[in-house]
Amino acid sequence: MATISHLQYDRVMTAPDTLSLASRLCLACGMCCDGTVHAFARIQAADVEPAQAAGFAPYDTPDGLPAFPRPCRYLDGAACRRYMDWRPSICGDYFCKLQKRVATDECAEDEAFQLIANALSARKQVQAVLPSCTTLEHARKRYSELASSRQALAPEDARLVTRLFMLERLLDLHFRQASLVPLPTFPADSGPTSAQ
Repeated sequence: MATISHLQYDRVMTAPDTLSLASRLCLACGMCCDGTVHAFARIQAADVEPAQAAGFAPYDTPDGLPAFPRPCRYLDGAACRRYMDWRPSICGDYFCKLQKRVATDECAEDEAFQLIANALSARKQVQAVLPSCTTLEHARKRYSELASSRQALAPEDARLVTRLFMLERLLDLHFRQASLVPLPTFPADSGPTSAQ
């Protein structure tokens, strides 16, 4: 089972009395801002112009809503370099599913940090089978291509599919609402056959 590194633990626990639990969870995680949980952040129409001026590169999603891409260019590890400056309202208003569960005592603090560590470990497992400079967004597209091809998977593709599937399920269960567009499924005769 994965654990949070000493560096992460030191960063979030240095001044536990001055940081809220929600802030400590964010600083241990950062996955909503780095593209792991969401590929983009939807923003309010009123945020588009200031976001453009601040370098957030807003654009319209396929459904016509304004957003900016992830990973956020202002993310440094799991900390926001613009935290004290103007940033789109979603940046301060967003709370992941895990934070909401902790806030309502549905999940204990220690369990929340362990779930973050598990998700970070699962992401690392996916990244370990990706070609260098390949983003999770590209890996998700590759997954969809593999699913739609309906062919038997090569071992390296099976490893990607299995690891990405596990990461996505973990994210859906603990960090985001269930995917609006779920990962494609594989026919019974062509699913991943060898993955480690």
